[in-house]
Amino acid sequence: MFKLFTDLQMNKGTRHGDMAEEDFVIDFNSGNFGDFVESFFAREKNLLAVRVTTHQFSNLSRGLVKPKADAFLISDVNLHFVGSLARNLLLTERDLEQFDGRVIANSGISIKRPDSTKYQIHKFTRSSFLTLFGDQYLGAGALIYTDNDSKRVENRQIIEGWDLSVDQFESTMGARTGISVADVASDYKRVQRYCLDEIKRQIISDPRKQDVVFWGRTTFKSPYAAEYAYINGVLGRATAVDFIVTQGSNRLCNPTVVVKPR
Repeated sequence: MFKLFTDLQMNKGTRHGDMAEEDFVIDFNSGNFGDFVESFFAREKNLLAVRVTTHQFSNLSRGLVKPKADAFLISDVNLHFVGSLARNLLLTERDLEQFDGRVIANSGISIKRPDSTKYQIHKFTRSSFLTLFGDQYLGAGALIYTDNDSKRVENRQIIEGWDLSVDQFESTMGARTGISVADVASDYKRVQRYCLDEIKRQIISDPRKQDVVFWGRTTFKSPYAAEYAYINGVLGRATAVDFIVTQGSNRLCNPTVVVKPR
């Protein structure tokens, strides 16, 4: 029942996200972002937005994943095609085969739902987390339940999912946090807080990690990094914002470490 509920939540969120992306592309191609175009792309002619519908190769995950950009821009589109836009303002990557145009480098746009205040900035799978942070203790500690008395079985499953034994985990966390090894098992709240804070500290202090989280320039080829962002109805440069590190919706079956705006 829990899995069905979370699946329904995810499907609803995905549908709403898709609608937000489609609405943005339609609005952009209707000419509703003239100030943005004038500020950043004033020299481009016949500028249009294209919704990203493909997965792209990630240098972090080493596979095809949803990229940072939800849309990108093209220019120099032939006038005949521009004239036909009245019939279809929603352009996707499939439409690129139908007309001549130039993909504008570094024009990727991240699009967030207008009604979402706690959207995801980035989501790490176990594999991508280990590739970037190289620390299974941090990953496991970020995902444990803080009430270890009632969640001991679940916590063991989480810890072992990071190829650690509970003894290894608690010994190392004791050394890192200053908690005596004998007391670690009863203070998972402090252990988790340390891990979440340490992940945030590393993201802030390491330009490579910060790029992965906010833009993806070193992760995806152009135009699939997010150079621009559409958030709360405002389109502009994508910038780093204050954030929290937390857990995905299913830390047992599909463990993810998630970065969200504060």
